[in-house]
Amino acid sequence: MRLGSEVWSTSMASSELVECILRNKREIHPVTVNIKGYYNVDKDLFLSIPAIIGQNGVSHLITTNFNHSSNENQFSKVIENIDSIIKEKLSDT
Repeated sequence: MRLGSEVWSTSMASSELVECILRNKREIHPVTVNIKGYYNVDKDLFLSIPAIIGQNGVSHLITTNFNHSSNENQFSKVIENIDSIIKEKLSDT
């Protein structure tokens, strides 16, 4: 990895998010958001999850049913569900 490549990748990701907002592209990107009120979380908790980004920033979070007491197998299923939701949302646009 060359010096500065991490700056380049961060800049590219930021540029894509700015373009989504300015052009109201409504694309799905992983962003860090407060998930309070989602997944039975009752306090501030920030996670990177897929979200639809448009002219007002994050317009919708891509969520699925998830239980805090789930084991690793169930967590894998959640990841699979998120992947299928992303594919579904991308095919709708």
